[in-house]
Parts: sequence; structure tokens; C-alpha cells
Amino acid sequence: MFFNTKNYKHFYRSSKFIVTMGFVSMLVLMMLLASIGLSRMAQNNDRMELVLKEQNTKTAVVTAMRNIARERVVLLFTALVLRDDFDRDDAITRFRELANDFATARTQFHAATLNPDEARQFSRMLEATRIAADYQTQVANLISNDQLSEAKKLLVDTAVPAQNELIKAYDQFLRLQTQQSKESTLQAKQANHSTYMVMVILVAVAILLSIIVSMFVIRLIARIENALFEEKELAEITLHSVTEGIITTDKVGRVTYLNPVAEQLTGWDAAKILHHNLDVIYRVIDEATGTITSGVSLLQQLDGPIVPLGNRVLIRQDGRHFSIEDSIAPIRNKEGLIIGAVVVFSDVSEARNLTQKLSWQVSHDPLTGLANRLEFECKLAVLLENAYTHKKQHFLLFMDLDQFKLINDTCGHIAGDELLKQLSRTLETSIRGNDILARLGGDEFGVLLECCPLENALKIAENIRQLVASLKFKWEERTFHVGVSIGMVPINSESGKEIEIMALADAACYKAKNDGRNQIQLFEDHDQIVSRRYQTQSVLTTTQALEENRFCLYHQQIVPTAASINAPVHYEILLRMLDESGTIILPSAFIPVCERYKLMPDIDRWVVNDMFKWLAENQGLITKNSVYSINVSGQSVIDESFLNYVIAQLDHYQIPAEQIGFEITETAAIANLSKAVRFISTLKGLGCTFSLDDFGSGMSSYGYLKNLHVDYLKIDGAFVKNMVNDKIDYAMVESINRIGHIMGIKTIAEFVEDDAIYAHLGALGVDYAQGYGIHRPELLTNSLGLKMSKCA
Repeated sequence: MFFNTKNYKHFYRSSKFIVTMGFVSMLVLMMLLASIGLSRMAQNNDRMELVLKEQNTKTAVVTAMRNIARERVVLLFTALVLRDDFDRDDAITRFRELANDFATARTQFHAATLNPDEARQFSRMLEATRIAADYQTQVANLISNDQLSEAKKLLVDTAVPAQNELIKAYDQFLRLQTQQSKESTLQAKQANHSTYMVMVILVAVAILLSIIVSMFVIRLIARIENALFEEKELAEITLHSVTEGIITTDKVGRVTYLNPVAEQLTGWDAAKILHHNLDVIYRVIDEATGTITSGVSLLQQLDGPIVPLGNRVLIRQDGRHFSIEDSIAPIRNKEGLIIGAVVVFSDVSEARNLTQKLSWQVSHDPLTGLANRLEFECKLAVLLENAYTHKKQHFLLFMDLDQFKLINDTCGHIAGDELLKQLSRTLETSIRGNDILARLGGDEFGVLLECCPLENALKIAENIRQLVASLKFKWEERTFHVGVSIGMVPINSESGKEIEIMALADAACYKAKNDGRNQIQLFEDHDQIVSRRYQTQSVLTTTQALEENRFCLYHQQIVPTAASINAPVHYEILLRMLDESGTIILPSAFIPVCERYKLMPDIDRWVVNDMFKWLAENQGLITKNSVYSINVSGQSVIDESFLNYVIAQLDHYQIPAEQIGFEITETAAIANLSKAVRFISTLKGLGCTFSLDDFGSGMSSYGYLKNLHVDYLKIDGAFVKNMVNDKIDYAMVESINRIGHIMGIKTIAEFVEDDAIYAHLGALGVDYAQGYGIHRPELLTNSLGLKMSKCA
């Protein structure tokens, strides 16, 4: 326990009486000198007591301010974690109330007497407090506005570092107090030394009784100095942690003191456990190893001033566990010998749980609780390294649910989410303990089969397929059946990078879907792998070409089969790409890959913008009734933003909409009929024309045609190019032309390669012809920009 200053004040009064009685027989002058000496000692002690009282008051106020600052940060973390809005509001309200408590403490500190050093340090504390409080207030406002992700980022990235700077400022002030305490002690010792000299003079001229009394007084003063020194050492060690749990012991590990926080955390009553062994009261285990550590053994091994003990778990008297951070430091006497120890610890359970929760959220899917794509790719990288280093074989399963979109569209996303959760639990039962199951996004899942031969991998994949196929999902009295398409890729020493393995698995899954769904496709053929890598490279090449503007536009004329002065000058706009060497690449080499990887909306935007710009710059060269038809992919037709983009570009370039035509393939229009109808009707309303390309390639063409208000039917060139020699193709062309005219739609025949075909088309009454026999595609002239000169 700490030394009580009342004890040595009482001793001074007793000593004064003894000394006075001992010098009764001395001259009045000697008695007066003795009284003056003792009076000086009393004044020195009173002065020392006053200094210590002031320093303790300042320390208590600064400690209160630091506690408030810490609690405000903890409340912000709590508000981020809490799910209930009312609990979160309570935390924010408490956060704001603490500002008033802080202001009260600051006012108390202003009332204290500060020396210049303390005043300067206090100014630094206030500045650090102002900066930290501003950031914390911003975080609180974001939380109040339900902007939790922004609040969390600001708290972790800015507010917490500012809080750390604030704590440093408080610690610097506390160290200043410690230094001043040392200086006050030194001054007291110097004053005592002066008193000793006076007493020595008195002893030199005093009688034997005076010598005995003086020796007695000196001896007691030495005891007081030792007690004061021990008091200073204890205060210096515990000064920094008055809000944490504190336990002090003697040199053999018997407990001598517990503060209230330590009582609360350990569950022991300080009055009942004094002089008990530290290990009985302070039971801790190492969080990493789970082993119990002995505080007494640590005390015996103490060497440095403070020994941090890291992340550990405290076992309370009632068996409850707390995550703590603690440290132990020795207490030394004046000679430097260890006379005990102080253990400082704090409960960090909430902060550590929050850290663990955030770590879990980073690597897991919140809906299903499975690993997410990021964690899956990290595990894949580990297995790939293992395959390279140890020549092990693993497998990756890429799974895509069949008919999932039907459930989402008919029952809503809530039903879809419930299916994904049920399916996740089902899939977890079908894999081995060391395998990794992850949700990769949407209705896509992945499994990593570690150290798994092909035969076992196929069995696991088939088991998964059967489990999913047998799953009956019930929602609002309706029952749904889903299937799963699975792509399998081996992971071995010959595998490429992680992105290539994922792409191959995706391709295998895609093939499984195209081959009829609800089946397994093993991707192990070398030619398939080479083809897939070529597709991946094509995507990268096309993306780079878009970034570098390495595309150009050609045009091919569409002519009437019968002379007519009113027939428009009609062109189809064709796209070409340049590789890095300047070689022209035809669309057939890159469009299919772009459709596979959904790059067509970006390419269509490029064509629309470049063509509209060309039209705006060359209006003087364009015939009044000219029409330029732009091909639009099915992906762009269903993209609402693409329709808005076309309308915005028409408004930007201010070109006549009657000069613009769009071509949509029959398959794209039928696959997305409602979107196609909206796309066509909106732009036709502005004046644009529409052609239905490759008409006749689908058996259900006529059934959908009446819903598509197009201006032109482009007869599939597969029928046109052989119509002269093939009666069936001839009949198909004739049928399409007749139906088109009945519906008031003009017809265009593609792939017209010679005069004979052209003549037959005219005889049938087909309105327009297009093909290499009519006009070979040419580069658009008079357009501006480097891309056109490159294409030329």
C-alpha cells in the first residue's frame, strides 16, 4: 500500500516535543535555534505536501480528460458495430454528452496554477484534443446519417491516428508531472540537508542527551525518505494507467494492492485477498497457445523497467474470460533492489472482437457465410504454389446454378437469397473437411479440392450435381427445382496463373450450360486450353484497342433492285480493328469473344459516337435522303443506359435522326423481345429507321415479326447466296419477301455476289440488294482523326 503522509506528520510533532524536552536545560538561544530548525523542516514538509497535492489534482484532471477521449472513440466503434438504430443513437448521444464532461474537466484544469512548461504542454493537449474531436464529430455525424462505411473509413484512417496523437500529448504531460515530482523531491532533500546542518551544529554544542535525540531524529528522517522514495516509485509506475486494472505485489509475488478496476475484472475483493499469491487472483492464458502463464515466474524473471505481455485472456473468479493487454514492471527501492512489482492490464474484448469480425467480413460472403471470391482466389494461389513446389494435383470446380434467374424473376430477390442460403448448407455437406467452398458472386460458386485425384474429383462433382438436382425449393406454396452446371479444371505444375485457371473453369462451366445444363464439363484438353487462352488474349487486345482508339469504320452500299428516284442512298456501317502492327482485323475475329465477355456495349458506344461525329462533320457531302445503318448487339439492346447514350449523342451532334438506321439481329430481338420493342419504338419515335438482320435463321421468326415495327427485313445471306441453284433457298427468299411486303416492310437481300442473284432478286420483287457483287466495303472518307489515317 502507499505510504500515508499523516504518519510522518504525526512523527514530526512527536519529535519536536522530544527534542524540546531534551533541550530544557539548554540556553534560550539553543532552544530558539532548535525551534527554528524544526520549524523549517515542518514548513518544508507542508510545502512538499502542497506541491504533491497540486500535482495529484492536475494528474487526476488530465487522467479524466484522457479517459473521456478514449471513451468517445470506444463509443464510435460501438455505434458502428450496433445493428439496432436506437442503441446506435444512444451511443452517439453518450458520445456528445462526454464533450460536456471534457469541457468541465478542462475548466477545472484552467483553475489550477500552471508553470510555463505545464502551460505550453497543456496548449499542445488542447490542440491535439481539438483536432481529434473534429474528426470524431465528423464520424459521429456520418453514423447519425447511416453512412456507416464512410464513418468506419474516417474513424480507422483519420480519427484513430488523431486519437493516438492526443494520447501521446497526455502522456507527455504526465511525464512532465513525474519530472516535476522528482525535482520537488530533490528540493525537499536539499532543504532537509540544510536542516541537517543546523542540527549538526546544535549536536556539536549540545549535551549527550542532545546528541542522542539528534541521532534519533536523523534515523527517523531516513525512514521517511525511504517511504517517500517508495511512494514516488509506485506513483511513477501506476501514473500512466490509472484507468486500467492495477495489481501490486511484494518481491515474492504476494498481492499488496488492487485498484477498483482490477477488482471488477478479476472478481476478487481487495480487502480479502491481500497477501495472497498473484497466480491465485490473476489467472491468465496465452491467446495463441492456450497455456496458463504464471505471474510469479514472470516477476522472478523481471529485468527491464516494463515488460509488455501481449495478447492474453484473463480468467475471472466466476470463470468468465476477457481478452486483455497487460504489462508487468518492477518496483525498486532506493538502492535499486526489486521490492515488488506492478501489473497493469485492460479489457480489450470489444476491440479484439470487432477486429476479428471485420477480418471475417473481408474474407466471407455476408449472405451465405461462405468464403468470398477474394478469399477463394487467395486459397487458389496457395494451392497453385503447392502444385508447382510439391508436384501435387488439385481441382477447381466452377458452378453456375440453372434456372436461378427464373426464381428471382417470379418470386423476387428475397426468395433467391433464401435459395442461395439453403443451397450453401447443402453444398457444405458434399465436400471434404479440407476443401474450400466459396460464393464467387450472384449464383456462382466455387470449390477447391485439395490433393484430389481425378476419379475422386469427378465423384465429388457428381455428388454435388445430384444433391442440387434433388433439392426442392418451396416458396409461397410453389416448388422449384434447380440444377447446376459444373466446370472442372485441374491445378497442377503445368497450370497457368490464377486468372487463367478461373477463366478455364468458367469456360468449362459455360460449355456445360450450352450442352444442355445440369452436367459436368472437365476442361483438360490442351487444344481447348490454348483456345481459351487465345480468347482471353483477344479480350485484352480488344480492350487495349478501345483504350488506344484503334478502330475504324467502313461502309457498304445497299442498292435498290429496281431503279427509283425516291429510293434512299442506303449504307451499312461496318467495323474494323487494327492490331498493334497496324494490320486490319475483321469483326469475325474479335466480335464473338467480345460478346462472350460482354464488351459489346462499349464497342457499340464507340461506333455510335464515331459515326455521329462523322455525320456532323460531313453534312455537306451527304445526300439528303441518305441512311447509314449501324449494327447494334443484343447486349446493347437490353442495356437501358445504351439507349440513353444514343439519345444523348443525337442531341449532342445535332444530326438528322432520319439519316440514322440501326440493325438488330433476329436472334437478339427474339431473345429480348420486350427490350427490343422498347429500343426500336423509342428511336423510331425520334426518326431513326430499323432493319432486322439475318432474318429467317430462326424457325419462329414470323411469330415475332408482328411485334417488331421495323422498316427493313434483311434476308439471311445463307438463303440468298445459293438461291439460283437451290429451290428451297429460293422458296425461303420468296416467302420472306412476300411476308415482309404483306406487313409493309421493305426487304434487303444479303450476300449478293453476282449478277445472276441480283437478277433473280429483282424478279422476286426484293427491294434492295447488298453484297460483294454490288459494292465492296470502303473506308469512310473525309472523317477526321488519327484512326482513319491508320486504317487507310
